[in-house]
Amino acid sequence: MKTMRFIIRLFIIPFFIFFYCNLISQEINKNLQILTPLINKSWEGKLKAPDGSAEFNVIRTFELMEKGNIIKCTNTNRDLGGYGEGYFYWDDLEKKIAYFFIENGGVFSKAFVTSENKTIIIEGKMTWPSQSNPQVKQSFDFKNTFEFTEEGKLIDKWFQNAFGPWRPGHTIEFAVKGEKSAYGVLFYSGRSGNQDIFIQNPEAKEPVNLTNHPAKDNCPAASPDGKTIIFLSDRTVKEEIYKLSIETNELIQLTFSDETIEHPAFSPDGKHIIYIKDFNEKTEIWMMNAEGSEQKQLTSNQARDERPNISPDGKKILFMSNRDGNYEIYVMDLNGENQTRLTFTPYFEIFPVWSPDGTKIAYSQKVRENGMMLGGIRVMDADGRNDTEVTAKENRDENPAWSPDGRFIMFQRVTQGNFDIYYMNADGTNPVRVTNHPDWDGWASFVVK
Repeated sequence: MKTMRFIIRLFIIPFFIFFYCNLISQEINKNLQILTPLINKSWEGKLKAPDGSAEFNVIRTFELMEKGNIIKCTNTNRDLGGYGEGYFYWDDLEKKIAYFFIENGGVFSKAFVTSENKTIIIEGKMTWPSQSNPQVKQSFDFKNTFEFTEEGKLIDKWFQNAFGPWRPGHTIEFAVKGEKSAYGVLFYSGRSGNQDIFIQNPEAKEPVNLTNHPAKDNCPAASPDGKTIIFLSDRTVKEEIYKLSIETNELIQLTFSDETIEHPAFSPDGKHIIYIKDFNEKTEIWMMNAEGSEQKQLTSNQARDERPNISPDGKKILFMSNRDGNYEIYVMDLNGENQTRLTFTPYFEIFPVWSPDGTKIAYSQKVRENGMMLGGIRVMDADGRNDTEVTAKENRDENPAWSPDGRFIMFQRVTQGNFDIYYMNADGTNPVRVTNHPDWDGWASFVVK
């Protein structure tokens, strides 16, 4: 019995070190109520195996997310390079507070929280790859206890026992009620055998296939309210724009063009859709109402103008163009006038996107070296100044997408020969892998649930 308790304790401890949490939970709930104000609370110490055979330096940080809504817990294992993020949120089906996390290998799990008097208990099951053999899965029940202090805050009793006395000031505030999770991740993937559109919700273990059609469905974009998505599909031979209601599954074809359609995106108010038409040697930017009417051409030249993105205030359009020899980033007014070049390099600047406040632009820069196309994520001011490398080009990163609060950037990275989805802090630190699948995952963005 003592041996079993030793084994359980030994493996429960690494659970708090090795789990990842997905960016899809970075703002779980806009209606959570916090007991007392919180900025950031951090501490560090050592985790020890009961027999003294293992010891890890660990940092644990609790922080308040946007507008005082979310409690996020981050664990950093300095010795092994592991890190993880977990989020407290309200599970609308179970009507309980839950703790959400993502494990190594992209498997989602959650644990429910119970409250008795001044004690909060998190219980669940953890499964993760063995450190010595990633193909071998280990699974253990775990239980973590938090206690309210007299000030109405919380201390982590389990870690207090593991580290010794809790040092003064190392308390966390806790969210006590709320509604359902707010964000998911929208992307397309070949994991179904052909290209389909998927959504990963924070409380679900597996992504949901929204289209599930033998045609090639790709390039999804969500409406601002999250109730509708648009995407491209070749189910009528050429790629056209389709609109799908997530709530009712009603599908409507919006375009019926002689040319191939590419890169659709909603305007910030959801009233318009911007896209491009491909005329073989050139592509032009067009815009239409969200119902498919009043289609209007915005650019006209002999180059390829692609990947348009409307600014948060609805006044400007970012796009990439090879009109000056290689792809660079341009900006123009909403009506197509005052087209201005923002980047001037010998490389390819592609996939530009506005930050939520409109002050920054994230994009991919691609460089050909030794016969290989490399790429990294960069961020610059809206006028093209203060251009900064965020990820190294050797990583082959592209297709950035901002989180709604502007704190994170999601992107796709080549890993083991195919693209998977990652996210990181907006300054490039703490990259976290979101998907881990042998098929292609990409074109990811946030969607409001």
